[in-house]
Amino acid sequence: MVLQTILAEGTATVRELRRMLGFARGRGKRAAADPTSEVAEEGKIPLDPILMRLQMEMRLVITDFEYSIDRHGNRYGWGIARYTTPETPYGPLRTERTPAESFERICEHLRRLFPDAAEDSLLKTIVDFRAV
Repeated sequence: MVLQTILAEGTATVRELRRMLGFARGRGKRAAADPTSEVAEEGKIPLDPILMRLQMEMRLVITDFEYSIDRHGNRYGWGIARYTTPETPYGPLRTERTPAESFERICEHLRRLFPDAAEDSLLKTIVDFRAV
């Protein structure tokens, strides 16, 4: 249900998911038209393990962190993760590419992101990551 909601919405934060899926009641009273959960409180499961499992299965990725804004317009607090499917930022799965082609594409992408970085440090980052 979580994955289907993110697929339908495109992206969502944990707060948005909790609201859309009925995991959080919010601070105000529910209106008659608001969806309510049929599941008893003790039968409900937390959202965090579901998100963790979907990330471990590579079905969800974090695309950004958003911050709360105070009344003066300043960001504060911990970042709130925005989740989406891997296809949204990275494109569709390409099984026809060889690992060498994928490695080169990753190198090109990092070169665009960090044009001032030394080539050996970029390669070391990728190779060290692949070894894990």
